[in-house]
Amino acid sequence: MVRDPTIRNKILRIFKIWDERNIYDEQYLVDLSRLLTRGHKTANRIDLEDFQPNLLYSRLKSCQTLEEDTDSKMKSLIENPMPLTDTERLRTTLKNRKASEDVILEIDEGIKKISAFISALEAEIKERTGLIDLLEISEQYYEKELGEAKS
Repeated sequence: MVRDPTIRNKILRIFKIWDERNIYDEQYLVDLSRLLTRGHKTANRIDLEDFQPNLLYSRLKSCQTLEEDTDSKMKSLIENPMPLTDTERLRTTLKNRKASEDVILEIDEGIKKISAFISALEAEIKERTGLIDLLEISEQYYEKELGEAKS
């Protein structure tokens, strides 16, 4: 619905106003505009005749699983913050050789957690993009089915 040319132009105008007034970051608005104007990939598209509701269900379940995984990794990051916020404490700790090795291990562990979180986010974004495409196809499929049922 938002990709309808009349509606899309109005939304793009809103994005332009937001950009002029610095309401949102420019990169964020560029990403939103790209999502709004992107075309569908024909290679990954499913024909309406080939649509299966169980595929939609499995994609929803997959998105839910990925979301739970991402949430748990984010919670882990929040519960165990990296010791980089207090620079004075970090400097004094690094002067002590034994303590500095512990700090380095903590930082390495934190980097691994952040990398795992980023990977989980990327997987979730990819899966959600596929889900959006599948939902659009399912909407068309069910509109077609409704039209056939009425006639």
